[in-house]
Amino acid sequence: MTRINRSPIMHSRTSSVYPGDYQVTDAALANYKVSREKFGSTDIQLADGSSFNVKDYQYLLPDGSVGMHLIPISEYGVFTAANGKEVWASQLIDTFLRERMGLRPDDALFALMYYIHPEFNKNSIAGFAQTEKVEMGITHMGSYYGQGLTSNSPPVSPPQLGRGWRGV
Repeated sequence: MTRINRSPIMHSRTSSVYPGDYQVTDAALANYKVSREKFGSTDIQLADGSSFNVKDYQYLLPDGSVGMHLIPISEYGVFTAANGKEVWASQLIDTFLRERMGLRPDDALFALMYYIHPEFNKNSIAGFAQTEKVEMGITHMGSYYGQGLTSNSPPVSPPQLGRGWRGV
């Protein structure tokens, strides 16, 4: 029998790490009602008033720390990247995935993607049972095939440009 290795839910007490050129904005953190150090995690409130934190959207990074790689997404066109150049978000994703997976530019690309609810970050078990948190706060999953092609995305970018997000 083959043992299946999976990414464990992180119960780390260390500070979360968000390596890379992009960070969640202060405005987004205020909107989600979560502090920067707890973005991507959940506080479970217990009946006695205490709580514990689960880093349920975070994962073990290559350097052994726990956190998330954040990459901006724009469904409506190009944006200015950290290097100051105008790019499609799909170009950032493709480059990031190819580097992490050790793929060449002509290799096929495939990755799972999911959409989360970071605003569901503090509640009791009973309270979370009334929200999408019963499904870990994931609204839906999809597959990413590279060059902005997904199995679960609205076709919002002009197809003649060839770099926007488009669904299968």
